[in-house]
Amino acid sequence: MRRRPWLSWFSWLSCLLMLAAPAMAEIRITIEGVSGAVLKNVEAHLAISELVERAAAGSKISTADVKRRHQRAPADITNALQALGYYQSQVQTSLVAVGKDWEANYRIQRGPPTRLRAVLIEVDGAELTTIPPPEPGAKTSLRTGERVHHGRYERTKQVLLESMRAAGFLDAATTRARLDVFPELSVADVHWQITRGPRYEFGEIRLAQTALNDDLARRYVQIQPGTPFSGAQLNALQLRLINSGYFNEVAVDIHRDAVVAGRVPVTVSATPRASQNYRLGLGYGTDTGPRITTGMEFRRLNRAGHRLRLDLQASSIRTQGGLEYAIPIRDVSTDLLKFYTRAERADIGDADTDQYAVGGRLEDGWLGLRRAIYLEYSHEVFNFGKGPKRVSDVLTPGIRLSFQRGDDLLFTRRGFSANVDVHGGVESLLSDTSFVHASTNATAVWPLTKSSRLILRGAIGVIKADDFDALPPTQRFFTGGDRSVRGYAFESLSPRNAAGDDIGGAHYFNQSVEVDRLVWRDFGIAAFYDRGGASEKVFGGQHEAVGIGFRYRSPVGMIRIDVAKPLDGTSGVRLHLALGPDL
Repeated sequence: MRRRPWLSWFSWLSCLLMLAAPAMAEIRITIEGVSGAVLKNVEAHLAISELVERAAAGSKISTADVKRRHQRAPADITNALQALGYYQSQVQTSLVAVGKDWEANYRIQRGPPTRLRAVLIEVDGAELTTIPPPEPGAKTSLRTGERVHHGRYERTKQVLLESMRAAGFLDAATTRARLDVFPELSVADVHWQITRGPRYEFGEIRLAQTALNDDLARRYVQIQPGTPFSGAQLNALQLRLINSGYFNEVAVDIHRDAVVAGRVPVTVSATPRASQNYRLGLGYGTDTGPRITTGMEFRRLNRAGHRLRLDLQASSIRTQGGLEYAIPIRDVSTDLLKFYTRAERADIGDADTDQYAVGGRLEDGWLGLRRAIYLEYSHEVFNFGKGPKRVSDVLTPGIRLSFQRGDDLLFTRRGFSANVDVHGGVESLLSDTSFVHASTNATAVWPLTKSSRLILRGAIGVIKADDFDALPPTQRFFTGGDRSVRGYAFESLSPRNAAGDDIGGAHYFNQSVEVDRLVWRDFGIAAFYDRGGASEKVFGGQHEAVGIGFRYRSPVGMIRIDVAKPLDGTSGVRLHLALGPDL
C-alpha cells in the first residue's frame, strides 16, 4: 500500500495543536442561605449562571464578562427575592480566580417575608370581596396575611379580567394596579381599579363545516342569539363538536369588529375527521390470556351522521365479532339509536357456549345519568363440562343506567362510578323461561395523601327465574379473577353440579378494599382485600383473599400486577395482570 507522508504530518500537527490549545475556563457558583423555590428563582435571575452553561458548551469566556456579571449579582438576587416577597435581604459576594477557572460565592440572608396588609379591588367603583374561581390548576390568590408573590399577583389580575370577559364584559380593563410595599414594616397593600364596560350578547352563531348536513350540525349549537355572551358556553360548544366524533379540530372566532347593538357574531369552524378508522390492538390478561382486537369504523356513512362499526376480538376464552349501526337522534350530543348483531364463542365458568344475538338500543342522557333502553334476542347453544348440548332462546327488554365522575378518568385521584342493569324475559314471548336479572356495581376512589389512594369496589346481583336451569350461561352469575376476587381463577367461583362443573349462580356479591401508593415517579405498590362469590343464596358462597401488587402509571392506563392469596385454606398464590382505568 502506498504511504501518504502528508497524512502522518497532518496527524502529528493536529495532536500538537490539541495539546497546545488552552483549556476552557470553568465557572463554579455556590449559593448559600436559600433552598427550594427561592433557590430556583435566584438561579434563574443570576446573569452569571448563563456563563456556566456557555463554558460547559466549550465557549470562550472573557474575564471582563465574568466580572461584569458578578457585579450584577447582588441586584439580580435582590430582584429574585423581592419577586417572592423578601424585601429586606442582604447579600455577600465573592469571586476568586483559580488558575483559568472562577469560583463565585453568594451568601444570602433573605430576611422576613413581606405580607399583604390590605387588598382593595374596586370594580366599577364598588369593592369586590370575592375573586372568581380560576381555571383548575391555576395558582391565584390575594388574601391579607399572605406572603407577597409577584407572579401570583399578576396571574390573579389576569384571571380576574379573563373571568369578566368570559362573562360577556369584553372591554374589561384595569385602570389602576398598585402594589405598595413598606419594607421596614414587612407589609404591602394592593389597590386595583377595574372597569368592566357593557355586557355583550351573542349575535349570529355561524357554523362552518362540511361533514354533516346543516340541520344536523346546527343541533349541536345550543346558544341562542340575544343571550348573554359566555366563554363557558363557547367552550362547551367546542367540546360537544369534538366529542361528536365527526370533527378533528374546532376553532372559535369572536368578531369584535362586527358588533351591532351590543351583539357579537361568532364563527365556529369545524374540520372533519377522517371518514374511516381502523383499529388493531394486542393485549394480555391473566383472565383472558393473549388477546387481539381489530375493527373498523365508518364515522360518516352519509351527511345525516350515520355510523357503522365492526369489531372482532379473539382470546383463549372468548372469540367475538359484532356489527353496529348508529344514528344520532334528538339531542345529538348524547342521544343515539343503535342496531347491532353479535356472534360469540366463549368459555364461561365450566360452560362452552355459542351465542348469536341481534338487538337495538336507545342511548341518551337522563337525570344526569347515561341511560340505555334495549331489546335483544339471543340464541345460545351450550354445555357444562362433558354434559349434553342444550339450546336456549331469550328475548330480553332491559334498561341500563350508568354514572361516572372523576378528576381524571385515566388516573383518578377522586371519583365515583356506578352501573345498574335490569332486564328479563317472558316465557310466552320468545323466551324459554320467565326471569328477571338485576345487577349493580360501583367504584369509589379517594385520595389519602398526595401519593396514595383508597379504592373501594362493590357489586351485587340477583336472578329470579321460573326455571333457572333453562337460563344460558350468559344470563348467570360467575365471579373470580382480576376484576372481582383475586386469588382465584377467572369465573371459577359459583355453584357446581354433580360432576363438579361451575354452572353459575342466581346471586352474587363482591367487595374490595385497596390502598395504593406511588413510591417513585410513576411506580407504586398496593395492598388489597377481596371478598365475594356467586351462589344459589343471597351472600352465599363467599370467598376471601388478600394480596399485594405493583403499579405503573403508563400512558395508556394503570398497569396492575397483583399477587393474591386465598384465605379459605387453598394452597399457593395467584398472579393477576390487568391494564386500564380504575373507574
